Amino acid sequence: MTTHRRIRIGTIAAAALTTATLLLAACGSTTSSNGTSNRTSTASAGSTTSAAAPGAVNVVASTNVWGDITKQIGGEHVNVTSILSDPNADPHQYEADAKTGAAISKAQLVVENGLGYDDFMDKLLAASPNANRTVLNAADVMKISGSDANPHIWYAIAKIPDVASAIADQLGKLDPADAGAFTANAKTFTDSLTPITAGIDNIKAKYP
Repeated sequence: MTTHRRIRIGTIAAAALTTATLLLAACGSTTSSNGTSNRTSTASAGSTTSAAAPGAVNVVASTNVWGDITKQIGGEHVNVTSILSDPNADPHQYEADAKTGAAISKAQLVVENGLGYDDFMDKLLAASPNANRTVLNAADVMKISGSDANPHIWYAIAKIPDVASAIADQLGKLDPADAGAFTANAKTFTDSLTPITAGIDNIKAKYP
């Protein structure tokens, strides 16, 4: 019983550490090989929008996890709307509103989770066709698939840098003048995960 308990505590600690880090860090068609797609692409009560400079790239993220990461990479050069901002909300019960629909209609880049976690995105995107909008699927970028895959992919910290790099790449295509800043910010974000991965490795070592 003691062994089982220790393993469970270790798992919970790792998950809590991961989530806390991502949130704290946030405060300071045809799919391509990097998991993006150009397709006719759509967003709710509870959504949040970041402030940005005029002419910024309009981005819509299905959850504030991906929205916060995108904002860290894009800075003042992006205007990010996160659809799901309540950690207690059930994504399967999501219902779109006019505000979210408007955000989707203007989005140049959409970042979705994938793996069925945010299936509502398919309906939203289809409701607002735009062949010029790029859709980045985080699960595809992280190469996580399968019917039994855990859709809470933001816990896979080691693969989060792949998503950050893909976001920087897409932002660079939409705003070439600031591509260098996006790449640099993505590296800064990735570097910020180093103590987190070290902490998780330490927990794994103590509770194998």
